Amino acid sequence: MRKKIAILGGGLAGLSAAFHLKKLKKDFIIFEKEEKTGGLSASFIVNKFSFDYTGHFLHFKSNYGKALVSRLLKKNLKLHYRKAVVYISGEYVPYPFQVNYFKLKNKSIAAECEKGLLKIKSLKKKKHFKTFKEWILGTTGEGIAKHFMLPYNEKLYKSGLNKLLPSGPITYIPDIKEKKKVYGYNKEFYYPKEGGIEALSKAISGEVFTRILFNSKVTGLDGETVNFNGHRGVSMFDSVISTIPLPELIPIIKNVPENVLRAAKKLKYVSVFALNLGIGRQSVNKNHWIYFADPKISFYRVGFYSNVSKKLCPPYTSSLYAEVSIKQGEEFDGKKLAERIKKDLIKTGILSKHDSIIAEQPLFIKYAYVVFDLNYYKNMAIINRYLKKKKIASIGRYGSWNYSAMEDALLDGKTAAGMV
Repeated sequence: MRKKIAILGGGLAGLSAAFHLKKLKKDFIIFEKEEKTGGLSASFIVNKFSFDYTGHFLHFKSNYGKALVSRLLKKNLKLHYRKAVVYISGEYVPYPFQVNYFKLKNKSIAAECEKGLLKIKSLKKKKHFKTFKEWILGTTGEGIAKHFMLPYNEKLYKSGLNKLLPSGPITYIPDIKEKKKVYGYNKEFYYPKEGGIEALSKAISGEVFTRILFNSKVTGLDGETVNFNGHRGVSMFDSVISTIPLPELIPIIKNVPENVLRAAKKLKYVSVFALNLGIGRQSVNKNHWIYFADPKISFYRVGFYSNVSKKLCPPYTSSLYAEVSIKQGEEFDGKKLAERIKKDLIKTGILSKHDSIIAEQPLFIKYAYVVFDLNYYKNMAIINRYLKKKKIASIGRYGSWNYSAMEDALLDGKTAAGMV
């Protein structure tokens, strides 16, 4: 008898698992809570504008990931070379700031950055960094840390960086030790020519469509039975591949030990309030995205959909997204925050007060960024031991509770398919 595998969630990781299970001729069912697949890789049409859950761009580190996406999207894929800047003290300088600070018009800030870098370069003994703050100070120097790295990451993670580990996100921060022409993992990226990022999830779901149960929210796991929508169940599963965020997965498993429940409750994250806007003017900005460290500015990043594909908006218009970090569990007024974002877009020179907004979509992403607090590895060890014992492969950014990109979700699905 062939094994039957339950896949919980039809985002990129779950779809990839299904795609690779099909190739291996293994039986599976995807339980998807929404009426369509994609998860946070979904797209939306608002007044003829195509929006995503903010910037979802494809960065490839593996030949397999690139080949898989190229095969799925065929000619509907375009290569882009990053155009990004950083907003510092009222002016814009190229990203990454760590190697472009000298381009600041404010020469006193530039001198501080230079002094800090020279100081750490003169230190011969290699340091061991216990916290994210120590890592930033020890690798970028006091000046760059003061004017960008510390305020930006404190703004993003809503936490003092002395309470976070030097893990996860640091693998995505440009390494400035070696001289390069272009820095960073995202120096080039790919994006569909049309259809938004959802074009990718649609391409995968088309391969496994007959094995998807839509509008089926998983509400319980009891041995070989998956319960969904509170009362219905499907039995006889040999294995489970879950992409449900760990804080939500652990409580729905029957008879979970108390220490595992406690560990799941201690997992930290930040949420994101995003505002998608369609603007009645073309070419509002030439960049793909901009970083903002200034705590007086509401958003930490603004990106421009219309600069990655003109087909995402009507002729003679532009589209953008602004992202605001929200502390775990914090209540906020979405309407007031949206108005503040619009004022800050004018304040920073991205929009003018005469610009017309012809499409608007607020979005809330509850689990946006995993926070690597000082107890992260202790809690994850408890959870992972338990999941392994229960034969549950928990994958994807929030299933594995890690800092990862879309390619990682696709590769997670492939790995899980080969293991169950």
